[in-house]
Amino acid sequence: MIVTLYYLVFAVALFFMLRLASQLAKTIPTSKKYRKVILRGFPLFELAIWAAFVLWVVNHALGNSEYLTLATTSVLLVFLLIISWFFLRDFIAGIILKTEFPFEINQRIAASKYDGAIKRLGYRSLELEMDNGDIVKIPYSQIASRSIHLQNMEDSLRGHETLVKASTKIPVQTAKDIITKEVLLTPWATTKQVPTIRVVEQTDQTNSYSVHFHSVSSKYAASISQHLKTVFDSKGDENKS
Repeated sequence: MIVTLYYLVFAVALFFMLRLASQLAKTIPTSKKYRKVILRGFPLFELAIWAAFVLWVVNHALGNSEYLTLATTSVLLVFLLIISWFFLRDFIAGIILKTEFPFEINQRIAASKYDGAIKRLGYRSLELEMDNGDIVKIPYSQIASRSIHLQNMEDSLRGHETLVKASTKIPVQTAKDIITKEVLLTPWATTKQVPTIRVVEQTDQTNSYSVHFHSVSSKYAASISQHLKTVFDSKGDENKS
């Protein structure tokens, strides 16, 4: 009874020490890259510590018993299976999901609290771009256990509108052609839907165009808007010279 209590107290102390170590690992004064490596590897380190503890308990409890070798082998086999499942569960879940769902890059997916556009399909996880521009890496096993809503590529595209000002020295139709060409040549807009362009204001110096186009996120829409502004700013400078 006393020996059992000794093991129990030791296990509780080890548990709290590992919890404290996991919190301290988050505050290590190092680069973000190395801190991420440490945090990713900590669960394996923790598992190795528990494996060593269990082996120590078995060895201490059985001593020179004839069952020591069998018990040690069984413990090592169990921990080996746990480690294998830790690495293989996401890989297996990914194969199953890719078989059931035809994932495509830039396609929107909603699964529980995750909702965004697919940016990368890995072997063990996929990367989503959220509406606020954040990139989230999600293991396939976390998605497989949830209800999944996968939108068609056409439905994943969102309409955006921007205002472009061009010099009156550029004919209206020429300006529209330039806008259409520049939008479709960017890697952020869809080529399946041609931008809708209309003149909304005309002055002696500039014409203002409302441009409606489709992109997969607000972040990319902002990039397209900035690109159009840069194009017509440069053309305005050319006309002045």
